[in-house]
Amino acid sequence: MLDEAAIYQVGLLISVLSSVYAALQPCVLLAVLCLAIGYICFTALQRKRVRSLTAYGRTVLITGCDTGIGYGLAQRLLLEGFTVIATCLDVEGPGARELKKNRSGRVHVIRLDVTSDDSVELCFERTRKICKGTDGVLNDARSFTYENEYAVTPLSSYLLRVERVVDVNLLGVIRVTKAFLPLVRYTQGRIVNVTSVKGLCAYPCFGAYNISKYGAEGLTDTLRLEMKGFGVKVIAVEPGNFGGATALWDESNTERLRREMADMTSGATDEALTTYGDDYLDQMLSMFKEGNTYSRSNIDPLLDDFVDALTNQSPAYRYATHGGSTLLDIDVLLTVWKNYLPTSLLDYLVLKYRGIPARMKEGR
Repeated sequence: MLDEAAIYQVGLLISVLSSVYAALQPCVLLAVLCLAIGYICFTALQRKRVRSLTAYGRTVLITGCDTGIGYGLAQRLLLEGFTVIATCLDVEGPGARELKKNRSGRVHVIRLDVTSDDSVELCFERTRKICKGTDGVLNDARSFTYENEYAVTPLSSYLLRVERVVDVNLLGVIRVTKAFLPLVRYTQGRIVNVTSVKGLCAYPCFGAYNISKYGAEGLTDTLRLEMKGFGVKVIAVEPGNFGGATALWDESNTERLRREMADMTSGATDEALTTYGDDYLDQMLSMFKEGNTYSRSNIDPLLDDFVDALTNQSPAYRYATHGGSTLLDIDVLLTVWKNYLPTSLLDYLVLKYRGIPARMKEGR
């Protein structure tokens, strides 16, 4: 049986071949499609042949259950039969209140601020009273932000933004994982870190987020090697374009992003404002919103990968989860192509699909 890494590489190769040759020969496209279908079927059969672990009697801790992926994951794992320790920043918020309504007796809602050592320690002590060991720790709590470009953002504002995002997305993962390692080692369980395709392929105007997710990828790879001797599996889940499936672009979030970007722009130099133009902010927000129109309307594929990561006896090391509403998720494909394409060509594709507005490019 091929291991998951080999199967993953075959998938990457097929994706690259399809992108390079499809436009040249229709017969090549047909051949690649047949190979892709065969690959999907083979992978499905391989997973079915791997005996799954039962969910019942197993306990997992999830960070960031207030909203979005963390909340949806808590609900899904409860349906699967897991006992869930759902940590929320606000235990009186809408997400926490909904989770508390579950009458199975298998959900425990605990407050956790991943940026606070004291909060992490208190959460650990409460968890240890619930169970001797955790079969999984899922680090999903994250801070997501769009930004103005590096050149237009004042240094103090940029550094503050990086510190805030890294404190949640990277240092928060370090704090929680470090605290709960004894409980995970006890069960020879799993650590699942929600990183991002943006932790493998950088996008403009996502500087702080890219930095934090690149760091989380490096941390995950390091832990995977260090934990092998303890029988603990460390896994990265790398969501693609799921922005439209969450509350990312609801009215309150859109207004918050507008205020934050306006605050950053307010401190820009006259030279930067002249270079980027008066309508820079509106163009950036429109570009971001347009990118999410190609997102899935739900996170079901992502939840399926989480379940597989927790129950498959031989899970993948990383799950780059397709989130697009079309046949291909450009965010995942760019991550795949990064390993094979020249940097200049990759840069062209990133800027074409996730780059700066056209008028701004012309004005430089």
